[in-house]
Amino acid sequence: MQTIAAEYAVEHFSDLLNQIETGETFAIMEHGKIRAVLHSPQQNTKQSGVVTEFKEYIQKRNLILNGLSIRELREEGRRG
Repeated sequence: MQTIAAEYAVEHFSDLLNQIETGETFAIMEHGKIRAVLHSPQQNTKQSGVVTEFKEYIQKRNLILNGLSIRELREEGRRG
């Protein structure tokens, strides 16, 4: 799954639709959060696959966040 900015999705929507027909999947990001996922309706979206992809995404982000988990950051924000 490729991640793209919401602005890019708006500007290149027809191109994205063409790529989706060939099996591509896109996660649309806005303000650092996944807001939508675009995929072909024929794709099998089993929950375990989505969960695995989300966990991979979180692990990649944790590297940027110096090993802090999303939960730890959320709790820190609530204390602040």
